[in-house]
Amino acid sequence: MTRLTAPQLGLTPRGKALLGLGLFLLVCGLLAPERILTQLALCLLFLLGICAWQARRNVASLSIRRIVPERLFCGEAFLFTLEVGNGKSSPSFELHLVDELLDPKFSHGEDLALILEEVPALGRAAVKGVALLRNRGAYSGFKCRLSSSFPFGLCRCDSTLVIESPLVAYPEPALPPELDDLLANGQGDGDGRSWNSSPAEFRGLREFSAGDPIKWIHWPLSARHQRLIVREFEPAAPEKLSLVFHAYQGPEQAQPTRPELALRLLSGIFLQIHENGSEAEFFADFNQWEALPLKAGEDDLHEALENLAHAPVHPAKQIDALLATLEDLHSDDRRVIVISNAPVKAWRHLLGDHQNFLCLDGRVSIAEAVRHIAERQMELARTRLEHGEELTSEGNRVEKLKGLLRS
Repeated sequence: MTRLTAPQLGLTPRGKALLGLGLFLLVCGLLAPERILTQLALCLLFLLGICAWQARRNVASLSIRRIVPERLFCGEAFLFTLEVGNGKSSPSFELHLVDELLDPKFSHGEDLALILEEVPALGRAAVKGVALLRNRGAYSGFKCRLSSSFPFGLCRCDSTLVIESPLVAYPEPALPPELDDLLANGQGDGDGRSWNSSPAEFRGLREFSAGDPIKWIHWPLSARHQRLIVREFEPAAPEKLSLVFHAYQGPEQAQPTRPELALRLLSGIFLQIHENGSEAEFFADFNQWEALPLKAGEDDLHEALENLAHAPVHPAKQIDALLATLEDLHSDDRRVIVISNAPVKAWRHLLGDHQNFLCLDGRVSIAEAVRHIAERQMELARTRLEHGEELTSEGNRVEKLKGLLRS
C-alpha cells in the first residue's frame, strides 16, 4: 500500500467565512471595547484551530492500495477497488478519493469522487469504481487524490499520490461475422477448403445418411434413382493459417493512417482462433517478421494480445520485406490473411502474384475482399484457358469462391 505524504491543509469557503467573521469581531471587540465580542471572536478562532488540527489528524497514517485487473481490453468497462488502510488508533471519517482512472481523458466515468464514510481504527475500508480505458498499451500507475473536510467542513486536507498498479490494455477486439465464419470453419461453402487453397478431392457417390450437408446432394441422380444420392469427398488435409500485418504509408498519403482499426481486427482474429482451438502463425513488421505462434493455450493468447498492446507501429513506404515474407508463405496448404493500417486499395496492387491472399485493413468488408480474390482467380483461369492449359485445383477454386460469395 502507498502511504500518504505531507497532506496540504487549507480553508474551505465556509472556513474562510468563519475566519473573516472571527477577525471582524476581534477588531470590533478591541475598538469598542466590548469583552463579549472579543471572547466570541477568540472562540471562533479557537474552533477553527481545533478543526484544522483534527482535519490533519483525520488523514494521518493513511495508506491506499488500488486493485485492478492485470489484463483487459480497451473499451471494456471494468471494476477497480481503492482500499484505504488506517494505521492510527482513531477512525478516519468522510474521505473523498478522486482517482485518475475516473478522469474523462482515460474513462467515461461520471462520478469523479469516491467517498468513504469511515475507516476504522487500525483497520481497512474499500470502495469500488468503474473505469474504461480508451487506449491500448501498458499502464504503470495512476494518480489518486485523497481529501477530507472533516469535521464541520471548515478545513480541507489534500494529498495526491501515484499508486503503482500495472495493467495491460489489449486492443478492443472487432471481428466481422463473415470473417468469424471463415475462421470457424476454415471453409467457404462447406465442401472445399479455404479462399486460397485447393479444394478437397472428390471420392465418389453414395446414399444420403443423416448429418450429410444438403448441398452435397446430387439432385439429378437422386431423381433418377428415387432416393437421395450425395457426393463424397476425401477429408481435407489440415491447413496452416498465417496472419501478416504490415504498416504502410503510400506516396499519396500525407499522414499515415492510424493502426487501431487493423489492430482491433487482429485482436478479434486472435480470440476467434483461440475459441476454435486452432493454431496459426503471426508475422508483423514490429516483430521483425519473426513468426509468433498462436496456439490454443490461454498463456499463448495473452502473449499474442500483449504483443499487439505494445506494438510500435511505424509505417514504411516500401513493402519489400512484406513481399519476401509472403513469398515464403506461398503454398497450397496455407491460408494467408494480410492486414494493414493503410487502405487495401493503396497497397494490394503492389503484392503482384500474392493478390489472391485475403487482404484487409479494418475498413473493407470481408465480402469485398473475397470477391477480389474470386475475380483474380477467374482472370488466372481465363489466362490458362487462352494458353491451352488445363484447369486443375487452381481453376476449381473459382467455383468454390463463387459459392463463398453466395453464402
